[in-house]
Order: sequence, then C-alpha cells, then structure tokens
Amino acid sequence: MKNLSDDLARQNTALAECLTNAAARFGFIVTGYSGRDESVMALFRSALDQGNPFPHGLYWTGIKGSPVPSVVASLLELAKSKGVDSAYVPIETFDALLLRLWRNIEAKSPQMDAKVRQGANSFRSHSSAIDGPPKAASAVQRSSDHCHAAAMAWRYPSPVRRLE
Repeated sequence: MKNLSDDLARQNTALAECLTNAAARFGFIVTGYSGRDESVMALFRSALDQGNPFPHGLYWTGIKGSPVPSVVASLLELAKSKGVDSAYVPIETFDALLLRLWRNIEAKSPQMDAKVRQGANSFRSHSSAIDGPPKAASAVQRSSDHCHAAAMAWRYPSPVRRLE
C-alpha cells in the first residue's frame, strides 16, 4: 500500500499518453462524462495542440434536455477553431446510443446480433428511449478497442452513414 500514490501517478501518466496518442489517430465519442475533472479536460485541450487532433471528430454526448456543461462547450468550440469536426450530441440514454451504433455495424456475427436484439427487445419493453436518431451521431461507424477510458476512439475513415 505504501507505493499506491506512485503507482497511481505512473498509471495516470500512461493513461494520459494513451489518450493523447489515440487523439492523434482517431475521432472520439465521449459519453457519460461531465468534464468535471480539470486534469482530464486539460488532456483534451493538449490533444488539440497536436498536429492532427481528432482526425475523425470529437463528439460529446449528454442526456437530452440537460444543459451542456460550460467546460464541454468551451472544449468543443476550441476544437472547432482548430478545424476539428466537433459537436454536442443529445442522447436519450447510453443503452439507446449503443443500440443505434450496433444497428449500424455492417459486419456482425449472427449469434452476437441475436443476443443484442434479444436484449434490445427487453430494453424496448421498458423504455421508449430509442425513438429518433441523435443529430450529430452520423459521424460514427465502427469502434476500436484501443485506449478508451472516458472516451471511445473511432477509426476507419470510410464514408459515414446516418444512424437509424
């Protein structure tokens, strides 16, 4: 336990490097994060100072009807000023967002799709949250498993489709 602070500092440095590197290669969709931690927001701002920040966009999601946190609005404006396609995307719920993303993945295993559809049907019976597509989410196509803690990195710069 006595090395816990040192371990956390090394981990934070590694996570910061991972986020910065991913921001130079991918677009991000940030969901479930308010921007409350200044150290995390500073990482996003420093990523914008790189040569090719968020080449496939920076999208921040939040619950529909909730105000956009000022730190998030400022970050998105800074991103736009640096030529990054960025937007705040109102969503109903995280589950509804993921269902929309899943429906737009072209090559999915039939077994996995059946499981997701079964879960989605259960979700639909308890919620009407998947009605209507999120506006700026049309830039999302396929996910990457690389370096995502508070953000998901997205790759494959092929033409995008509107989420249905």
